Amino acid sequence: MMALLGDPNSQRMKGLTATESVGPFRATGLKPALASLRSVLATVLRKYPTLNGILGYNGMHLIRKTRNGASYSNHSWGIAIDFVIGVDAPPYGAGYSMRGLDVMVPHFHRAGWYWGGGYRSIGRKDAMHFECGLALVRSFQL
Repeated sequence: MMALLGDPNSQRMKGLTATESVGPFRATGLKPALASLRSVLATVLRKYPTLNGILGYNGMHLIRKTRNGASYSNHSWGIAIDFVIGVDAPPYGAGYSMRGLDVMVPHFHRAGWYWGGGYRSIGRKDAMHFECGLALVRSFQL
């Protein structure tokens, strides 16, 4: 992402970041990612109204390195979000998810997002994590 979006600490990135309502909550992220997120969540909540009032998140825009420290996390550009159902989320590396998160996956995939629960390595699975895919980020034409 560094090659595509540049330094997440730059003034340019700060100007492309906003805090907006995405339906069930307000989130801070890259403006086009927020628009995509808002659209996907509107579809998900229409189809699964039981998620209304219990779907939350644990962050979207947070400039930080990945767990191994080799590169920036996609949260650094505000193009990744960690969801919770109520106050619960599967722990990082768990080999399981939650039904409320599982039902959202196909909707996010269709919109060009990747799901952390689909990571191939068992120890890396992150069921609460969704991030904009490379093709989606390129489509933002930033």
